[in-house]
Amino acid sequence: GWDSHNRGTGFGAALLTQMAQAVASGAWEDVVDHGDTLAMLIQQHNVQEEGILYPMADQLVGYQWASMQRQLEG
Repeated sequence: GWDSHNRGTGFGAALLTQMAQAVASGAWEDVVDHGDTLAMLIQQHNVQEEGILYPMADQLVGYQWASMQRQLEG
């Protein structure tokens, strides 16, 4: 839900801060470790989006898709 999204965003921001600090100090192994963690966080977020947001969008506009597609294609 929204709370987990906010926690994930905060965690991602903290990781970016830690990565910047690691870059500034030349701790390249830490940069890679934080980057791997951030990639995993983004991947988990995408899975959540696919399981929640996309079905919700399909439920809301799916029945109108053919009409919308014709309008978009001009």
